[in-house]
Amino acid sequence: MEIRVMRFLHQGKTGKGISAEVDLMPGTVEAIIDKLKTRTSARSINALVEFAVDNKIVESL
Repeated sequence: MEIRVMRFLHQGKTGKGISAEVDLMPGTVEAIIDKLKTRTSARSINALVEFAVDNKIVESL
């Protein structure tokens, strides 16, 4: 689920938009995003997406 969330963030979707796509509560998606930010030491969603691209978790657009 975490990689799917990262892919959606890479596409520019918000937490609320992601929750609609994957049928999860917005709070659950935000918790996943916060967990990913903590794991990667990212301070923002942009930094998280940059981490994902740099580490080839998602492909650059």
